[in-house]
Amino acid sequence: MLTLLAALCLATASAAQPVITTLENGLQVCALQDYSSDVAVVQIIIRAAADCEPASKAGIRTVLQHALKATWDAQADEDAELGFLLDMTDLRAGLTIDTDWEYVSVGYSGTPATIPDALAFLANGVFSPDISQETYDRTINLVKQAAGGPQASPGESTYALFREALQKSVPRAYALGTPKTLENISLADLNAFQKRFYLPNLATVCVLAPMRAETITQLVTERFGDLIEGDTDTPPRPKLLAVSDSKAALNDALAVGTMPQLEIASMVVGVPAPAYDDPDLPVMYVIHAILGGNGQRIGRIDEDEALWGMLGLPFPLEKAKESQFIESLAPPLASPGYLAIHTYVAPRQVDALRLGLVAQFEGIGEHPPGAQELNDAKEYVRNSYSRLFDDPSTRTLIVARGVALGIDAPTAPEFFDRVAHVSAADVKRVAKTYFTHHAVGVEFPSVIEDMEVR
Repeated sequence: MLTLLAALCLATASAAQPVITTLENGLQVCALQDYSSDVAVVQIIIRAAADCEPASKAGIRTVLQHALKATWDAQADEDAELGFLLDMTDLRAGLTIDTDWEYVSVGYSGTPATIPDALAFLANGVFSPDISQETYDRTINLVKQAAGGPQASPGESTYALFREALQKSVPRAYALGTPKTLENISLADLNAFQKRFYLPNLATVCVLAPMRAETITQLVTERFGDLIEGDTDTPPRPKLLAVSDSKAALNDALAVGTMPQLEIASMVVGVPAPAYDDPDLPVMYVIHAILGGNGQRIGRIDEDEALWGMLGLPFPLEKAKESQFIESLAPPLASPGYLAIHTYVAPRQVDALRLGLVAQFEGIGEHPPGAQELNDAKEYVRNSYSRLFDDPSTRTLIVARGVALGIDAPTAPEFFDRVAHVSAADVKRVAKTYFTHHAVGVEFPSVIEDMEVR
């Protein structure tokens, strides 16, 4: 999954300046005239965020995603020409659909000659699908298996508990849903959700192709212009965390054998941070790098040996670091935004390590970076995200969601320029503004210990 950092990197040498048009039915058309290759790409962004899901039916977007893909695959199996259009494996092309916190994306890659047929298929397949009972039955069972409850994956299930504590939202906490919420989703629910939110006036169609922008816009208009608009009201975003909170659960997968010293707890500790459309988003990425973004070995987490000593596990320090027993997680595309750290720790050390991780966040505001530390963090950000535009599909997705979510505009200053201008004072200000409360998700192997959140 791409982070939103890329969504702001809209001004690059390889990406054409998009031509944006709004049709009478509210559909946004984004035309990217690009003659750098013979690849043509379509990206459709639908602004059906996690907040659109009823709490009792959390995971409905994921179920719908898989049901749509299964429906398209079945149609392709029955029609050889359509099958070639949707699965051009020799050209590393075809059809994809993904669900993120703030949107659903449908992507197509092919040759310029396939774009008219692909657009026609997508207009019908995305906005007027025919999901059979058989497809629904197969899909819901697959998602139930993946959701499997807290025992499926300690890291991911702990992360879900953290998001529940942070955002007080079941749909935002459990992207796949839970066994209970998935039981509440019927075929009628899927169809109702699709009809309510898969609307032209909640969608953006972006096409990158070696064609004139006017031609691209005309092709999209001819195939999507007759779609009927609907209600654009969507639920409000969750509010920032106002009081520190925690969620705890048991997870038998964390119990290793019968030796108490080998039992571990899984914990995620995090704080609110700027959201995807906040001007301070670049500062969040710099702070992530200062902490030690995604296991990099130059951040404050790696250098704090006292913190690693709190793990209480029978592993050498270097082994624990190599295995990333403490890992700063990538900032998500989400609103509210957040920064979080995941760790595996001895159950008896949970509260001590929680306090140590909270101190890491607070330390950003109390001890902002010096010149070298700040420059190292900025360099890490540049190196981590500089190649995102090499792939036409990725480039088109980045532009499409930037337009769909109203993230500045394609004429905004290049994101890396903003990163370059982040100062130590900016880092301190953001930390002091956002890192005032924290959320905790923790899973224990057997007995939930008392944990006071301060």
